[in-house]
Amino acid sequence: MYTMSPDEHFIVDQHPEFPQVHFAAGLSGHGFKFASVLGEVLADLLLHGRTKQDVAFLTVNRFL
Repeated sequence: MYTMSPDEHFIVDQHPEFPQVHFAAGLSGHGFKFASVLGEVLADLLLHGRTKQDVAFLTVNRFL
């Protein structure tokens, strides 16, 4: 299955109902190239609640 977001960018966000859950989605095709940085971002978000990487443009809110 090939999954992508409508704007073809990843989704990196916190689950709206479960704040302890962060996720990355829509990685098909080119996600493997970014796996290391996405892992770092998700680890930062889970451990520290923030990351030094600019991922604000990747939140699911951009589709609301």
